[in-house]
Amino acid sequence: MARFLPVAVDVNLVKVAICSLVGILVGVVTGLILGYALWGHDATHVANINGELEKTKSWLLDEISWSDERYDQVSAALTKAQTDLAQARGELARTRAIVEQTLGNVKPDRIQAHELNEAARRTSTR
Repeated sequence: MARFLPVAVDVNLVKVAICSLVGILVGVVTGLILGYALWGHDATHVANINGELEKTKSWLLDEISWSDERYDQVSAALTKAQTDLAQARGELARTRAIVEQTLGNVKPDRIQAHELNEAARRTSTR
């Protein structure tokens, strides 16, 4: 082998260089194979996570729409309750005014039941 080379080269040095190149090539190929295997594993894992995220997203969107519907229902019920309360307060104020007008300056919390019945009779005959 030394006769093909113009300069005298140690054969052992050439063997070491060739072995080093082969080792480097084996290392690169091994790294590529392991990297490809791990990349495929990561890609599968990422696909599973994306599937779970899509499920969670659809669940959250359903919950948001359900919450919006529930809010509309509760809001309508609250508005109705406030309207009913305002009507009840108005009726209470009218009744209190009629009782005070009929019985004079008697406090409504001191009125006896028979006085209310009497006042109701008087107002119903008017």
